[in-house]
Amino acid sequence: MAVLVSGSAVSALIGLAATPLLSRLYSPAEYGVFGVFVAALSIFSVIATMRYDRAIPAARNDRDAGSVLIVALGTMLVTSVLCCLLVLSGALGLLMPATREYGRVLAWSLPLGMAATGTYDALSFWMVRRRDFPTLSFTKVAQGASSVGSQIGMGVFGFGAMGLIGGQILGSMMGITRLGRRIRRLDRAAFAEVSVSGLLGTAKQHRRFPLLSAPAVLLDAFTGALPTLVLAHRFGPATAGVFTIVNRVLLAPIALITINISHIYFSELAELHRARSNGMLPLFYRRLRHVALLGAVMIGSMALVVPIVLPTVLGPQWGAASIYFLILSPMIFAGLVSAPFSGVIDVLHRQDLHFLRDSLRAVILIVAVTYAASYDLAALPTLQVISIAGCLNGILYLAISWYALAASPGRLLPDTPADAPRAN
Repeated sequence: MAVLVSGSAVSALIGLAATPLLSRLYSPAEYGVFGVFVAALSIFSVIATMRYDRAIPAARNDRDAGSVLIVALGTMLVTSVLCCLLVLSGALGLLMPATREYGRVLAWSLPLGMAATGTYDALSFWMVRRRDFPTLSFTKVAQGASSVGSQIGMGVFGFGAMGLIGGQILGSMMGITRLGRRIRRLDRAAFAEVSVSGLLGTAKQHRRFPLLSAPAVLLDAFTGALPTLVLAHRFGPATAGVFTIVNRVLLAPIALITINISHIYFSELAELHRARSNGMLPLFYRRLRHVALLGAVMIGSMALVVPIVLPTVLGPQWGAASIYFLILSPMIFAGLVSAPFSGVIDVLHRQDLHFLRDSLRAVILIVAVTYAASYDLAALPTLQVISIAGCLNGILYLAISWYALAASPGRLLPDTPADAPRAN
């Protein structure tokens, strides 16, 4: 955890160090356009590989894992092309009204960002299988540095929102080459006997991921992106921009740490599942205590420091950012504690629960924003309603993850002896 989180921490520190400059190079309205892009990308990128990459760590052997990786990358190419067609046809504007006026930007940026994110995620899950966390840590630092450097450079030359979007995409691309070279050098044998029929068989074997897990995670991403899209549509890009910079400056470092903890817990749980050990539920309790303590320390400290420091750091045009953070802090804590356990359902192949969980979470947030719109609430009361819905969703997330582990047949089997052979 220390190795992987350190890379994310350095990446986050790079972003934080550049924030005073970025907040003066770009206006709240430009950050609002960037926020719409990030929200749309978060929805599409989660289904770039149709979740096939999630099957890599738990594959029975390296040869099966190699086939899954190739299927995931092939699927990513298909979905990126479909995304481009969706934007060019104008259908995206019908699905997400906040994106209508940014069609030209999204036509090239969404497919490109989707391909970069999907490729990196697929390769990183191979690294998770190998438990090669130092390499992952290094690539995360490279991503943070390249993204911030590109955004500063393009901001100086007046690229506006395009500079923020372009920097984000370039950052996502960093690390792909390094991961690919490492896999080719160390794991070439895993791809030696790949065939078309074998890949089709792999796709069929893991079909529950695209059929059940992909729609579920799409709902989950839509739930996460909905606040930005709603704020942009109802209150304009400037309000969405303040919300976006709170996410980028304050929530993004937390999200990076959460993702890394998720990878580690995913790896631990997959190993126990392959060994058919009954230690999965005790591991859940231990990690829950660890993450809850970490979240309490982080969010509590930030709630004391942020209102004092943030106005000076960002500049006068970002005065509302501190208020936004304080309103959203309960939701942030609930998300930090619950998000690392999202992989429980994937490891146990309970995609039915995945779809149920994310459907309920989407319903809760949709009801919340519909309530705010029906009573014509202003921006701050709307954020309060969204924060309450986020807390409820965090509790729901943990409850369903716990149920999946408690109902797992594997936990009733005796533990594998310590000297027993480990799964390959």
